Amino acid sequence: MSGIVAGALAAALAGVPPLAAQSGAPSPDRPGADGTGEVHLPDDARSTALADLAALDVCFASRASSPEADLQRLRTLYLLAVDDKPGLERAWGAHRKLVTSGWARTPGGRAVVDGYRGALIALEARHGFWPHARIRDLRQALDLLDGLVEASPTQEEVRYLRLVSTAFLPGILGRSGTVDTDLEILARRLPQVTGRYPLRTWTAMADTVEELLAARGVGAADEVRVGLRSARRTAAAAAIPLVPGCRVG
Repeated sequence: MSGIVAGALAAALAGVPPLAAQSGAPSPDRPGADGTGEVHLPDDARSTALADLAALDVCFASRASSPEADLQRLRTLYLLAVDDKPGLERAWGAHRKLVTSGWARTPGGRAVVDGYRGALIALEARHGFWPHARIRDLRQALDLLDGLVEASPTQEEVRYLRLVSTAFLPGILGRSGTVDTDLEILARRLPQVTGRYPLRTWTAMADTVEELLAARGVGAADEVRVGLRSARRTAAAAAIPLVPGCRVG
């Protein structure tokens, strides 16, 4: 990696984190950016995430957790870790627990679990101190996410994790092509999978994709935004909770 590229990457890592994979994810166009250009979680997003964790704790206080609950916990802790370096260890703990489940050994489950491993490594780069270690971590994260998307091109959540880990990297790193591709594919696939994700997770993905489409002017942006808006009504009607059998959101 050249010194110019390394310098650009170090500057990017010092400022803008990736979007998070939950409702209320920050972006430069949303409240939460301070005067330095650094992005922080809006207070309402943090409050919602903490409430979700508390609700999951209550729901599973007297019975064993499930892979669905462990995945939703990981999604939520990943969100919180975007803005909280100490929270990364909790997110890694949730990841380690999910890895041991039978679901994680299925092809689809393995892809998602590995996708969150890549996204968490990207957050290690975001929160790290030593520039060379941060560059190493980001390269490892992106290599992993690229390989997962190539192996599972129709897995929306994995592609979304790559998108939010790359959307604000400097252009000199050459990620604009994958960002645009991920946006176009997600914009067309998300309306087809409104029943696959909890409402909060699906809405967060749709919000992020729609905002980035508008900001970047990718492809047939107007057409796909209409499709996303129509799909919102379907998703809202289904109102899939955070965890099956435990209506906490």
